Amino acid sequence: MISSFSLPLSSSLSSESICNSCSSNKSHKLPFALSTLVPKGPLDIIFSDVWTSPVISVDGFKYYVIFVDHFTRYSWLYPLKTKSQVAQIFPIFKSLVKNRFKAKIITLYSDNGGEFIALRQYLASQGIFHLTTPPHTPEHNDLAKRRHRHIVETGLALLSHTCIPTTYWIYSFAAAVYLINRLTTPNLAHKSPYQLLFQTVLNYTKLRIFCCFFYPWLQPYGHNKFSPKFTPCVFLGYYLTQSAFLCLDVATSQIYVSRHVKFHESVFPFVTLAKQSSSPPPMFSPSEMVSASISHVFHWPLALDPCPAPSPATIPPIQTTTDSSPVTPPSPPASPIIPPASHVYVVSPYIPQADSPAYVTLVSPVIAAPPNLSTHPITTRSQNNIFKPNPKYGLTAILKEIEPESHTQALKDKRWHRAMSDEYDAFAANDMF
Repeated sequence: MISSFSLPLSSSLSSESICNSCSSNKSHKLPFALSTLVPKGPLDIIFSDVWTSPVISVDGFKYYVIFVDHFTRYSWLYPLKTKSQVAQIFPIFKSLVKNRFKAKIITLYSDNGGEFIALRQYLASQGIFHLTTPPHTPEHNDLAKRRHRHIVETGLALLSHTCIPTTYWIYSFAAAVYLINRLTTPNLAHKSPYQLLFQTVLNYTKLRIFCCFFYPWLQPYGHNKFSPKFTPCVFLGYYLTQSAFLCLDVATSQIYVSRHVKFHESVFPFVTLAKQSSSPPPMFSPSEMVSASISHVFHWPLALDPCPAPSPATIPPIQTTTDSSPVTPPSPPASPIIPPASHVYVVSPYIPQADSPAYVTLVSPVIAAPPNLSTHPITTRSQNNIFKPNPKYGLTAILKEIEPESHTQALKDKRWHRAMSDEYDAFAANDMF
């Protein structure tokens, strides 16, 4: 172009020079070459990183740390309440893998976070080489970062599909790690990380759908021998140190561990709750909303098989009356037929104790009173269940409504609570704060 248009060429451009303006405004990160870290066996190189959740879990966890084996790609996840707990978790993890696999950790690769810098003295005493990423270069810790992405995306997909509250994210992420370790990948010659690390063939029959409905056997936690043997729960994951499952009792938000379970993998209680209450009131937490609507989801009692209803020929139809309508005595039947008692199972509210699980308490069956079988022409009040009121109740008086003396008493009344909320909204709307 210069020769075609006879453009003038400065002598300073012919020699190599550095343009400060271009360097200060067009600089970017340099490309990355292939990693030179090549592990020779399991646990040679461990990549680690900490992830922060925007929501605190039901157990009070806000972080989790992962340890990824470079050779097998197997991952370990530990929930954390504070980042400083990494200094306590890593020695436990090191002892676990050393005793289990008879191998030593040679290199730990992490970023320069304070939780990992605090481990330097311990790592030096154990002969573990600590590699860290350069400042603002998380790409060097790419194995842990990619595993974070895989875990978070899988866990969020489980949360979204099952409509479970986000406060249970730690159980969703733990289930995601459990599945990722058992998924085959072309990077490992179509083998799973679990198969490479444990050198065993997996049994996939144990896998279950996350957050589905099932019945765990919780009879040992019952109050007495009449307590239900099974309690409706939601599947929260696998117990890693036992051949058992994690069971969430949605009515009480308690979590149990049980091996004896009966799955219904086509039913998702939280999905049903989300459909029934598309816009829950803001004053209630997810657990309170779940507890309030649990009876509509599980249709209590589920496991009960009440006595079969007698045939219509033997039981006359029952007429429902209200307080405002007059009570008319039933006419005596033509033949003295005594209908069997109809059993109505009533679910009473249950307050869970610290040492007992939640279950449905059955109140004594309500037995319908048999009709009057007397054929005497004179009908008395007692024969129609009409009794004179007790005179001692006539001395009682209806107390006037007491005006609350403090905001604590006022908040217990729904009307005062509503009035306080309206007044607060009015102040906020008029910008009077």
